[in-house]
Amino acid sequence: MIAWQGYAVGSPVFYNYKTNMYELAVQGVFTLNNIRFHRAKTGFNVYALAGVGGMIFDTKIDARNGSAVYNFTSLPGYAGYASSGFQYKDRKDIRKALKDFTDGDYESQPEDDRGQPRLFGEPFKPMVNVGLGMAFKLNKKLSLAIEDKVTIAKTDLLDGQQWQENGPGVQTAQTRDNDWANFLSVGLNIALGAKAVEPLWWVNPLDYAYNEINQPRHMKLPKPILDDGDGDGITDQFDQEPNTPAGTPVDAHGVSRDTDGDGVPDSKDKELITPTQCQPVDADGVGKCPPPDCCKLIDSIMQYGIRGRCNIGDLPS
Repeated sequence: MIAWQGYAVGSPVFYNYKTNMYELAVQGVFTLNNIRFHRAKTGFNVYALAGVGGMIFDTKIDARNGSAVYNFTSLPGYAGYASSGFQYKDRKDIRKALKDFTDGDYESQPEDDRGQPRLFGEPFKPMVNVGLGMAFKLNKKLSLAIEDKVTIAKTDLLDGQQWQENGPGVQTAQTRDNDWANFLSVGLNIALGAKAVEPLWWVNPLDYAYNEINQPRHMKLPKPILDDGDGDGITDQFDQEPNTPAGTPVDAHGVSRDTDGDGVPDSKDKELITPTQCQPVDADGVGKCPPPDCCKLIDSIMQYGIRGRCNIGDLPS
């Protein structure tokens, strides 16, 4: 039965509808935050989606109580709502009154466009959809998603009404030119396919590069060649004495070793450990140590003999 048939001209009605939609679409998912510079992977993903496809929809209207039409003027509070022009602030009270007043059985067919194609007996329309979502990774196969999607089909009959009705005074039943459907959902996503490959929106594009740099498996890295011109075991870029003679022991900086610090490298030093008091040394690294005090005394005795104490009689007259 067609909705609103049997209602007297000019009698008030409250437009309502219930629509079941069935979509089949190919969608692309654009992940917005899977790139990570400080970690390999992420467990939280923000994404956008867009798709194209087709949809069928079945719209029904609750216009009858059984086989009889509703007398909406007997709605509790109707007179007060009508006299005030059905104010926006009263919308919750009006909806509650309508819910109690109607039987909730959407049985009537709305206005229909017989010229549009049909599938399974229902209107078929091409459509596009766009949306945003957030996903929380549970494991490689499961994720929890919160998603909001808008479906756009070029039709004005998703709500069963395409014409604007004008009531008394400024009261109108407005309807937009093209109807959009919004769908907010919470879902559990299950990834199908090979166990070795997880959905790409969870994969960090930098992860492979970081792993390859850390542990190369495919890169062919040549063995580093570091020049050592003097062959002392210290590469030229760190050698502070680049022309050390062959066979000369050097320190960690490539400088000829000088154990006793006398200025003569060990390779030429004939006295590897010269005491400090014996330095400076000659060209061979041999020092000239001063004789000890006992030696000075012996030399003095041998040269001058042992002399007694100086007395008055010993002085010249």
